[in-house]
Amino acid sequence: MIHIAHHRKQQLRLHPVTLLCALLFTAACAQAQKPEYPQARRVEQVDTYHGVQVADPYRWMENLESDELKTWLQAQDALRAKFLAEHADLIDILQRRIAGISNYASRGTPNTKGTNTFFFETEAGKTFGKLFVQSPNDRQPRELIDFEAINKDGISGFTSSYSPDGRYLTYNLSKDQSRWHTVRIRRASDGTDLPEVITGFYSGRSNIAWKADGSGFFYARYAVPDEPQAPLGKPKLYYHAIGTAQAKDVMIYDPQDDSGAS
Repeated sequence: MIHIAHHRKQQLRLHPVTLLCALLFTAACAQAQKPEYPQARRVEQVDTYHGVQVADPYRWMENLESDELKTWLQAQDALRAKFLAEHADLIDILQRRIAGISNYASRGTPNTKGTNTFFFETEAGKTFGKLFVQSPNDRQPRELIDFEAINKDGISGFTSSYSPDGRYLTYNLSKDQSRWHTVRIRRASDGTDLPEVITGFYSGRSNIAWKADGSGFFYARYAVPDEPQAPLGKPKLYYHAIGTAQAKDVMIYDPQDDSGAS
């Protein structure tokens, strides 16, 4: 996955007011009574990866519809609200100061693929940026994706890869912070999405590897379980040809099939 780092226009200097606020806030926290954090239940969940056992005692929290999880989150939120109310004056000073020194426009590091150069720009006061592309024949950069418009109503969107020839890019979409993503493919020449939609992407475990000519890519696809708490199965390796439906993707390797191992 590609991570775009935004560069600051100038280095931030520690203002005396900021330093004073930080010292007062630290002192207030030190004098406050230690909060009683909500207890998080631990379960005996152990998974084995390549012969190594890995404990996952909070697996039950992955079920976002669980009443137990909702109750725990409400208790956490109540603790947060109580703490903020007790230090409202200091927090207000810090928030205004931080907002003042962080409200600036920024441009990310350019990324050239083929003859196209991609980069992010974030307007002052905006949380998410816009992806631009510029080719040798462009007098000005062209807006390719507006992530400020995408990231709303529980939807999260971010770029995941560029084809080596710069003709296409993929971007992921997820709902309500789910780790299950759908992938769209956008054409750089006109900013339109191709009709195919790729599913079975799991955050942190599914990746894209493009062919050198940009005609398609390999990816790991997981079977989406019926129950949110169900164990994550082993992925299958598929090849997707640009311009075709996912149903026509070719399975390259199935870990359940020993004959496919090389």
